Amino acid sequence: MEIRADAFGLPLANDDLARQYEKPCVRLGKGNRVHFRVRVEEEGEYTVAFDVAVPEEVVVTAPEGQLLVDGTLPVEDARRIVFPLYYQNSGDEFPLDRYGSQIPIPPVRLARWTQVFLRDVYFSRKYPLPIYLSRGEHEFTFILNRETILLGSI
Repeated sequence: MEIRADAFGLPLANDDLARQYEKPCVRLGKGNRVHFRVRVEEEGEYTVAFDVAVPEEVVVTAPEGQLLVDGTLPVEDARRIVFPLYYQNSGDEFPLDRYGSQIPIPPVRLARWTQVFLRDVYFSRKYPLPIYLSRGEHEFTFILNRETILLGSI
């Protein structure tokens, strides 16, 4: 099932990065949260994925959030969901230092959309973390604890 950003009840983002995503998205800053309810027809284990982009102005510190289901952590690692930063080379040729030796090409931040699954924070497990959901209605709360992201569908 997909929960689109226009169901979060927040103003939709409309900048260049937001327009690269084909669905609605919202901009979240530190401390912002989204709430939504899900009706689960069949109890079992589910994985959770976030469509997200980290704006270029976020340079060093990766954004982090947490996910609560019915007011509690569904798994301990839902306390720290880390959203990756992407970089690309600023050129194709290695620059030279003052001695004429090649030095690494300086990286620049690359803002792009990606899908991030709920995983253990140290990536020690091969697959995303499943969360158990009983049949019925559940309230999800996602809280951004660090930096800024654009959040699309969950």
